[in-house]
Amino acid sequence: MQQDEVAFAVIIGTVLFLFLCVCLLLFFILFQHSKKRHIEEKKSIELTYKNELANATLEMQDNTLNYISRELHDNVGQLLTVAKIHLNSLSRHPEKRTDEKLAETGDVVEIAINELRNLSRSLNPEKIKQFGLLDALKLEIQRIEKLDYFKIDFEIKGTSRVLGADMEIIIFRIIQEFMANTIKYAEAGRVEIDLQYENDNFVLEMRDDGKGFNMEERSGAGSGIANIRNRAALLNAEFRFESVEHKGTSLYLKIC
Repeated sequence: MQQDEVAFAVIIGTVLFLFLCVCLLLFFILFQHSKKRHIEEKKSIELTYKNELANATLEMQDNTLNYISRELHDNVGQLLTVAKIHLNSLSRHPEKRTDEKLAETGDVVEIAINELRNLSRSLNPEKIKQFGLLDALKLEIQRIEKLDYFKIDFEIKGTSRVLGADMEIIIFRIIQEFMANTIKYAEAGRVEIDLQYENDNFVLEMRDDGKGFNMEERSGAGSGIANIRNRAALLNAEFRFESVEHKGTSLYLKIC
């Protein structure tokens, strides 16, 4: 009887041991599978982030080149033409050469040089990495306002800090995309851009006073709005995009 009990206990112990081994093996297999899936998802997210960053950089370059083309033709070209006219006039009529005329020509050339210097800064595809989000954004605001689409109110709250070049490029593209949509569709007279640096958080708020639209009727939204949402998701940001007919459109983005 006692031997039977011992044998039964051994059998039960063996079964329990084998069961525990199977459980541990299953746990290990599931853990490895979960780990592999997590690594693959992480790689996929990183690849998506890099691709989006590359697209954002290319879009910035396209916008910059279009702007530079207009500026060279409409601004710098005109200034240099004026300087050339002044110099031709002085060469044809040396008796009328005066220090005042020479000074005027020098002033025009100096303005042209400054414009070219600003353009060279804009031409650099690494301008955000080189100058930072705020300086790049100020240049963009000057560019938009020079085209006379609408007035821009730009405000910085808190103590500004570097957020990281890649993150700042994506934020910059979100701002550009919002303003591009405003130019195309909103018929706005004013756009507000607020950057808020709150301890470890960063908040971007944008608003226009345009005609707005019905969000339910345009649930699919356009590619511009879709791009903004996708880029906000890449930043793991809290994000809201709202528009009301006749009351304008607004954007809220918070990065913690």
